[in-house]
Amino acid sequence: MPPCRFCLLSSLEREKKMKCKRIFSIMLALLIFGFLAGNSAHATTWTVTQLTNNSYGDEYTRIYGSNVVWWGYDGSDREIFLYDANTTITTQITNNSYVDKGPQVYGSNVVWFSYDGYDSSTREIFLYDGNGTTQLTNNSYSDEYPKIYGSNVVWYGYDGSDNEIFLYDGSGTTQLTNDSYDDYNPQIYGSNVVWYGSDGNDYEIFLYDGNTTVTTQITDNSYSDEYPKIYGSNVVWYGYDGSDYEIFLYDTNTTLTTQLTNDSYDDYNPQIYGSNVVWRGSDGSDYEIFFYDGNTTTQLTNNSYYDSSPQIYGSNVVWYGNGPDGSDSEIFLATPEPATLALLLLGGLLLLDRRHRSA
Repeated sequence: MPPCRFCLLSSLEREKKMKCKRIFSIMLALLIFGFLAGNSAHATTWTVTQLTNNSYGDEYTRIYGSNVVWWGYDGSDREIFLYDANTTITTQITNNSYVDKGPQVYGSNVVWFSYDGYDSSTREIFLYDGNGTTQLTNNSYSDEYPKIYGSNVVWYGYDGSDNEIFLYDGSGTTQLTNDSYDDYNPQIYGSNVVWYGSDGNDYEIFLYDGNTTVTTQITDNSYSDEYPKIYGSNVVWYGYDGSDYEIFLYDTNTTLTTQLTNDSYDDYNPQIYGSNVVWRGSDGSDYEIFFYDGNTTTQLTNNSYYDSSPQIYGSNVVWYGNGPDGSDSEIFLATPEPATLALLLLGGLLLLDRRHRSA
């Protein structure tokens, strides 16, 4: 006996319905994934936490993952401190009788520069690996402001003639520049290093490719460009535009430069993570912290005191400011919260999915 025509149609309709439900579920999953992946970058509200609260100045914050470092006064001189956001515990890494400055963090590794206790006229580079401290340099010249990526550390130091860029790769040290002009403030990502140096007229931005060992001059104009930062293929810096200092972003893949700010106030100290950029800029009254997510710019602070030296990891931002008491500098951490509208959209999608499944 041949199968019932209506039974066949019913079976086909059920199969079609099931196929539609599977497609709908996949689309919903992709929408939710997109929401979760992109929501933090487009968050509209932020939570700000004050990490320090004492009677001494805490400054020069840096962040990597859940670790935040800074230098602070201990009543005698400046020391290096490490805060773990997971445990909310602060550890004092250094405890000596001389000034320790310029900490940087990568994982549990922290670098800084300080006097070595023997020669008060020079500064040396130190590395803390979570267990102990190693002195990376020991010479008769000053080495300052190290940066770290993995086991690689870069800094600028005097070579007897002018300041040059040096790279320590975990086993040895290489001098990356050797010219008759000063080179300053190197930054490292992977094997790539950026810095600013004089071209004989003003300061320009340079990029060293560790794979090819080739150095490229990124900027070439009649204004000073300074303090570059690098993440992946993106490089940011601040430069003079003929009126005031603005923030610029360079893509090494496209070789295109984008001006992120264009206002009548100075913007300084950009930092980058992925497509997110933070900096400090004047609002006409004092310096505030600004956040750019690749599309829009958000002002994170709006108060009556100075906020300075922002740093970013993911969408988390740290900086130091005079604080509510106005008596000394304290450390602040801003973390993004989910946007209310996006949550409502997600709730609507889940409700729609429930109704669709019950149909």
